[in-house]
Amino acid sequence: MVSIAFFTTFRYHENYSRDRLNHGKRCNVMLLVRDFRNTPAVTVEPSATLKECLDIMEERKFRHLLITENGALRGIVVRKDIEAALRQPSRYPETPVDWIMSKDLVTVEDSATLLEALKLMEQYKYSGLPVVEGDVVKGMFTETDVVKALISILEKEQA
Repeated sequence: MVSIAFFTTFRYHENYSRDRLNHGKRCNVMLLVRDFRNTPAVTVEPSATLKECLDIMEERKFRHLLITENGALRGIVVRKDIEAALRQPSRYPETPVDWIMSKDLVTVEDSATLLEALKLMEQYKYSGLPVVEGDVVKGMFTETDVVKALISILEKEQA
């Protein structure tokens, strides 16, 4: 079973622009993952085939897909891993994604700061992290979200 939802655009942190208008003084503002992540997450069940996963990724133009079972995060798969698997003679498009998904997950809490998320991404050399709130999958935080956040911040700075 495949569950698909559109990613929505990130929301600019509501306190950022209000605090920055403090008579031109620089203020320390907590920029949180929840304000920039893509949500809701696009997920598939572990039984989804490699072809189904690749089709979803191609259609939605993204590289990461979260694997959930009964609402619980079980793994993640990246487009390059699927493509590499399909080049192996022992893997077919009908192979279930749970055969190749990464099960040792590094996640980031929805309430984490952008800096905390970026440090995790750098430490593990990941281009994206699943975002969770307790056991609930909230979305995905990727390099693209970082770029969008920086653009938004720089545009506000120059305004």
